[in-house]
Amino acid sequence: MKKMKFLYVLLGLALVLTGCDDGSNSNSNTSSSSGSSTPSFVTGSGTEDDPYVLYTAQHLRDLADEVNSDSYAPTEIEYFQLGNDIDLANEEWIPIGNSLEQPFSGYFDGNGYTISNLKITQLTEENKNLGFFGVLGGYVKDLKLENVTIDVENPTNLTEYPAIGGLAGVSYISVFEGIEVTGTISYTDEGYVEEGTRYYDQAYIGGLVGLGAVADNYYVDAGYCMTDVDIDAPAPTTIAGGLIGYYTTSGPTGIFHLHDSYAVGGY
Repeated sequence: MKKMKFLYVLLGLALVLTGCDDGSNSNSNTSSSSGSSTPSFVTGSGTEDDPYVLYTAQHLRDLADEVNSDSYAPTEIEYFQLGNDIDLANEEWIPIGNSLEQPFSGYFDGNGYTISNLKITQLTEENKNLGFFGVLGGYVKDLKLENVTIDVENPTNLTEYPAIGGLAGVSYISVFEGIEVTGTISYTDEGYVEEGTRYYDQAYIGGLVGLGAVADNYYVDAGYCMTDVDIDAPAPTTIAGGLIGYYTTSGPTGIFHLHDSYAVGGY
């Protein structure tokens, strides 16, 4: 039989909010990454009173490269804020925090602005948690994601199940509020055949978050969010939802709290 895939080794890793080096983060939004804690040309100092302010699509891409790089290991929470609307122009997007070892664990304030035309067409071993964020372990607020397009096919050789959402593929130990997402998510899985039987990989897909996973004694809190996302995922083992595809906890004190939120067309 095909090697069994685990529901993320997540609930053990979920207690770690800073990254560690797993040597696998080879994909980037740009040709290179400086390896510093944040792009040097972004204004601000990264504190709560003086956040890094992002104005362009390249600022966002550089942020993704930094967070996804092996050298990214902030010693304290970093604060980021949008300075205006940003158009990603339907160019291929590599999510911010693309692995469990390299999540986004900072504070991201959309400041009421819109990020439009995010596009993802590649589902790979390096990028199997897909969304604006790949793996979110921080705080996000007041952000609009408009005309998100995620159109991917399962390559059938992933070591973990894919998680796909407009805001984040995976969310753990995080808070997000005032988020709006519009767009489409299409996921195809042709399956694989062994001994005459066709098998399909499980996948978690949500308009907001694909997989919400909470470690014991921790929580995810999501409030005042809205999605209008068409999801096309006909594979028989896909778990999908208008807001959250699937959520799980590792123990009785892990809490996933979703409130004051809705998906157009229902949950």
